[in-house]
Amino acid sequence: LELAAKVAKLEADAAAQRESKMWLMQRITSLSEARERSLTEAQRTRDEQKQTAALLAQAQQGVVAAGRENDALRARIAELENGVTRLGNGTRDVDAQLLQQHRIYETAIDRNQEIEEEMWKLNEVHASSMLEMERLKTELMAAERAKAERNAVQQQLQ
Repeated sequence: LELAAKVAKLEADAAAQRESKMWLMQRITSLSEARERSLTEAQRTRDEQKQTAALLAQAQQGVVAAGRENDALRARIAELENGVTRLGNGTRDVDAQLLQQHRIYETAIDRNQEIEEEMWKLNEVHASSMLEMERLKTELMAAERAKAERNAVQQQLQ
């Protein structure tokens, strides 16, 4: 009777160990899948960051070009202002030049506003990318901890 009780206890212990081992294997599989998803997401984010960097570089080139254009427009405005000053109480040409100067000035203002809006958008994209990168770093660290836990569990099982 005592031997039967010991055998039953050993069988129960073995069943519990099998169940625990199955749970650990499922957990290891789950962690491996989570790590793979995290690595895939990290790669996707790196790709998106490369695209964002390319867009940012392109936009910065546009800003530089627009800055040059603004400088040229300002120079033209300065030329027109000098012409108006020289003409003083001049003729109808003064009115035409003033009108042209006003159009150039409005164009410069519109272009400057476009540049400011583009820079605002770029700053938002940059901030969003930085937040996403931090989130992915956190996920990657969690996946690496899970991998370390899984390795530790595997070593214990061996």
